[in-house]
Amino acid sequence: MNSPTTCIQSTAEVVFQNNYRNKAFKEIGYTLLFVFSVLLTYAQTNVRAEVDLQDNQSCTAIPVQSYGVILQSTIAPRSGRNGKYKLDYFDKDLVKQKSDSFSIANSSTLYYSFQKDGVNYTLNADNDKAFSLITADFHGYNSSIFNGELPSKTDVYQFVVVGQYLYIRCAISNQNTLLQVNMKTKKQTRLQLHIDDVRRGDLYSRDLQILNNELLVFVQADISNKTSDLYMFKYSMDGKLLKTINLSANIDEKMFDVKTAVIDNKILVSGTFAKTNSDYAQGIFFAELVNDEVVNPKFFNFLQLKNFSTYLTDKAQGAIERKNEKLANKDAELYINTFALVHTVLKSADGYTITCEMYVPNYVSGSLVNYYYTHAVILKLNIAGKLQWDQSIKLETDLGDTYLRQIVATNESSTGDISMSFVKRNTLTTKSMDKNGKVIKEKSLDIKSLSSADTKTRRNISTVDPWYENYFLASGFQRVSSKSTKEKKDIYYMNKLSSDN
Repeated sequence: MNSPTTCIQSTAEVVFQNNYRNKAFKEIGYTLLFVFSVLLTYAQTNVRAEVDLQDNQSCTAIPVQSYGVILQSTIAPRSGRNGKYKLDYFDKDLVKQKSDSFSIANSSTLYYSFQKDGVNYTLNADNDKAFSLITADFHGYNSSIFNGELPSKTDVYQFVVVGQYLYIRCAISNQNTLLQVNMKTKKQTRLQLHIDDVRRGDLYSRDLQILNNELLVFVQADISNKTSDLYMFKYSMDGKLLKTINLSANIDEKMFDVKTAVIDNKILVSGTFAKTNSDYAQGIFFAELVNDEVVNPKFFNFLQLKNFSTYLTDKAQGAIERKNEKLANKDAELYINTFALVHTVLKSADGYTITCEMYVPNYVSGSLVNYYYTHAVILKLNIAGKLQWDQSIKLETDLGDTYLRQIVATNESSTGDISMSFVKRNTLTTKSMDKNGKVIKEKSLDIKSLSSADTKTRRNISTVDPWYENYFLASGFQRVSSKSTKEKKDIYYMNKLSSDN
């Protein structure tokens, strides 16, 4: 499958992250929930909604397919009291249709949301592991809340809702588990992730997905200090284990994160891999899943991409060039170690695209503080999975929390142009390439410029999310002052944007 090669692991001077091993982060595999979308040209549609904020009120806007937007807000409780959780339903013209409110536990933490078929679910939990699953259904604007309690020593990574069941990918007493909660009976069942001859402490769940009416859990099994396998656990919707498949069987490379997509009735997978014994990502793989078997995998070494090294330091690029020169006549290939977050395969006019973001965990006194994103690459593949071209975009931005999530998104215009974009300090930056990979446009949009004409924005914290068709949602907090009355206030705003392709 692979030509003979001697793999040389890169040294510290060409590795652009700190020396913390990847194993410390194998628990973090969040399916992304907040993805910044691409605007080829920016056209404001003059559709805007604003909410005046109360003290200690926080808000999150979640676009729900073509149905509208859910605005979730919480008001921090006073000492000894429960807080208030409010749902506002907005239609796709950002006109409020209904509001509901609930009482939530003290010190609640928002994990993230999951949505399907016009229904959004949000999971909250407090420090004592009491949790609330709040459902917002656009079919009739109906809301409900389900309360329960998690087992002690539970760390939640991800969840999905299937019928009457809530499935939580988590660790219970440091053991990776899929927890099933029957929301009718409140019965909890621990679906153990077990592989013969592998200690439970050497199993690390990476992702939880729903595909073709089956529940998939991807698990990395460390066989030894030098070897690991990637398994896929298949469950029925009611939690019955159907199969346990070793996806990396007969594959030399170590496969890490995996994302699945159904395109033209094919199950396509993307992920990261390492060729050496490294626990870091060294490249991107692409394959088809046929009868639970990885078929025709393609492995793309980061350092074999034309534009991967563009945003490395001059010193790092020089070290790479010198090492490649030494290996030129030795039938060997150089690899670089990095942390990488791969995206799901997207369909293109004549093939597929895969985006991957490079990041660095930031530690203070041994504790994870946040992630610093260095740059992202995009691979354009033909229908057979052959690499046609690659491009990259400079990020140099960090997030203020410990949630690892995608901050870059791609979009393809009707003419075949492909773009990447992200938000940094309230500026939406976009880089566009034609169908042959040539950069044709780089532009930015100051999100503060979307404020209403009578207000002056003094402070702005923004995100941009994909919505439906060619529409996007810009939302965030603003401290504004009226130009006419000089009144100052804090607001949460939502702007509907469209892209002119």
